Amino acid sequence: MSEYQSYEFRALDAPVDAAGQQAMRAVSSRGRITPHSFSNEYHWGDFKGDERKWMEQWFDVFVYFANWGTHQLILRFPGAALPPEVVAPFATEGLTCWTTDTHTLVEFLLQPDDGGDWQEDDESWIDRLLGLRDELLAGDLRPLYLAWLASASDYGTAQDEEPGPAVPPGLGKLTDAQTALADFLDLGQDLLAAAAARSPARTEQAAAGPDWAAWLAGVPVEQKDAWLVAVARGEGGVAHALRAGWRAAQPPTAATDVGPSVQALLADGEARRAERERLEAERRAAAARAKAAAETRERRRRAEVWRGREDEAWRKIDSLVAGTQPKLYQEALALLRDLHELARLESLVSEFEARVESNLTAHVRKGTWVRMVREAMT
Repeated sequence: MSEYQSYEFRALDAPVDAAGQQAMRAVSSRGRITPHSFSNEYHWGDFKGDERKWMEQWFDVFVYFANWGTHQLILRFPGAALPPEVVAPFATEGLTCWTTDTHTLVEFLLQPDDGGDWQEDDESWIDRLLGLRDELLAGDLRPLYLAWLASASDYGTAQDEEPGPAVPPGLGKLTDAQTALADFLDLGQDLLAAAAARSPARTEQAAAGPDWAAWLAGVPVEQKDAWLVAVARGEGGVAHALRAGWRAAQPPTAATDVGPSVQALLADGEARRAERERLEAERRAAAARAKAAAETRERRRRAEVWRGREDEAWRKIDSLVAGTQPKLYQEALALLRDLHELARLESLVSEFEARVESNLTAHVRKGTWVRMVREAMT
């Protein structure tokens, strides 16, 4: 399998200026560069830039994946829109956070030891994952929990009995972007189901997002006027400033809010996997029985057509075998099987076998036919 790596960046809050684009071009002569994106694929060689620095300088979303199984997602958030202390309870080796003077950045990482089960396709991961940023900005912590759940068992803490972070509401009904994240991080369906069983349903208010009208009613007029002036001037980032202000006004999550340990979730997930596989095996067995019964009914139906007409059937077999076309041999063999089934139903198998031997003796020079019958009757 040849090497394959994909790098894709998106700028959402503000375009990359000409100097930034020129700096990117100096790093990559083949990259596809626009004021809002950079993308490139590598089948040999490697990316010469520093994805973390590029994210700190220019971009808001970065997605990387390689055909040896590594998946990486970085999201950038302005100011206090997503404080590090919100991310901290979910931190593992696969979910990290750092800050600059102006932004908070969160990295989701999958590095499977076995190289993963990667298949190249035309699907754009970045388009499927973009919605996560807005969800986190709106206070939906499910993406962070999914990352914790996926990575906690992958980086040596599978036996950890310490309580995990609080299970957020709504794990039983993920958004499209969250479903994509679960796939991106190779989160097992049984482990997810174990966590979802402990997750309350999201309230209508939570599902709808912040009540902006109610919150804005309490924001000082001076601040609202400043935001309106910024919008009128075409300045970017006003929406994120609003979200940061809303988040700052929310009561902090209690430090004592904890959830089940990784060990407990893994044990539950394993039990669910065993039960799921048992049910799947039962379904497969039932389907196999139904198929076998249908095939038996069909064999009997075909056999009954020749009841009382056995001599006619044998003559037809002789006629078909007289030719040399493989298609005629197959037709003769199918008819022979029908006569075999009829003989079994009438308890005349010995007589049938004697007649088969007589047919083979008569057509002993037809080596292909003799071999086909011998194999079919074995």
